[in-house]
Amino acid sequence: MKNKKGITIVEMLVSLALISIVLGFLLQLLLQLRDLDDKSLSKLEYEEKIAVAVNYIQDRIKDEKDCQFNNYGNNFTITCSEPYPVELKVEKIDDRSIQVTNNSTAIAGENKVETFTFPEGCTISNLDITNNATAKLTVYSYNILDDKNNNYLLEISYVNK
Repeated sequence: MKNKKGITIVEMLVSLALISIVLGFLLQLLLQLRDLDDKSLSKLEYEEKIAVAVNYIQDRIKDEKDCQFNNYGNNFTITCSEPYPVELKVEKIDDRSIQVTNNSTAIAGENKVETFTFPEGCTISNLDITNNATAKLTVYSYNILDDKNNNYLLEISYVNK
């Protein structure tokens, strides 16, 4: 009997076919993971912008006791009198930007106008106001729709006393 030390072409083709199938599945998985990562980063970017905007507004009114919210069109103002006067104007500038103007007594070094701009391709809805009389709660919100039709909510809620 002869000593066979090599591989046949059939064995090599079968091996290449199996490797190709496994690599195809791995490539598809890698592409799905990359897409998922892109969506996660995009979602994180929107949520971070919203959190910064909400925190900016809440930090300026958190210690206030007597606040009045007034809306006009796609904008609203927050006017507080105690313990010190605060006046904030929240405006939808365009489909991508919301601007907060601080007309109150300026804290040293603080910007009077802060603009929050969302990524290209998003759309900010008109202002939506929801009142819950039993809970004495008023919610001012903007829906933000990204370019992949994911919906994010920027909302400021206030308990009427």
